[in-house]
Amino acid sequence: MARELSCGVIVRRRSGELLMCRATGRDYWDIPKGVLDQGETPIEAALRELSEEAGITLAAAAVRDLGTHHYLPRKDLHLFLVDPPQPELSTDGCHCTTYFIDYRGRTVPEVDAYRWVARDEAPRVTGKNLARVLMSLEW
Repeated sequence: MARELSCGVIVRRRSGELLMCRATGRDYWDIPKGVLDQGETPIEAALRELSEEAGITLAAAAVRDLGTHHYLPRKDLHLFLVDPPQPELSTDGCHCTTYFIDYRGRTVPEVDAYRWVARDEAPRVTGKNLARVLMSLEW
């Protein structure tokens, strides 16, 4: 069985600090990421997810490919890094344009909050599998 591939971007405003999004209805933080759409390349999927989940549009030249990493039992994670950091980025303009139907039948955004997270804080605020991948990388 083929492994699913999720693609995401580690957005930095300075070294050692990344943008994290809170998945609506969850108590953990995540990076902007998601599964490839039919016909997409990993970079196209990662930049699309960044735009949809955080409202940040970047050119492919603004990110560096960090490769594919084992993420979950049936899913890998292909990551890209905003390089160099972009100190002018703010969470003030972040917004989510993708929605889902929650358990109550309401249409809600996939992401409902944004924050900057220091490297030493990341393992405490995100899921263990994402924390394992993030902490294995330099950012």
